[in-house]
Amino acid sequence: MFSICVIINKGYGVKMRLYFYYIIFINVFSFVLYGLDKFAAKINIRRIKEKLLLNISIFGGVYGSLIGMYLFHHKTRKKLFISVNYICFIIYTIFIYILWRDL
Repeated sequence: MFSICVIINKGYGVKMRLYFYYIIFINVFSFVLYGLDKFAAKINIRRIKEKLLLNISIFGGVYGSLIGMYLFHHKTRKKLFISVNYICFIIYTIFIYILWRDL
């Protein structure tokens, strides 16, 4: 938690701060989309496209997607969602580790 505060307050560069805000935003957005899709599935109204849910994961929202998948018990039986999310999880975790290590 301390290192997050250092990035925001100290100024490790505008690009790093923008990337940090992007990751926070896209993951919260992804989590909310999974919750909305699960709610829509329960009350039988128009759903969010699977392609959108997968693309959000691919473009950085993988942490929110995984939390949303397992918290809402949504799309957990679909092998495509599981495989894409875990592959993206590994890639983004390595990427964030490399960025964090250089701070």
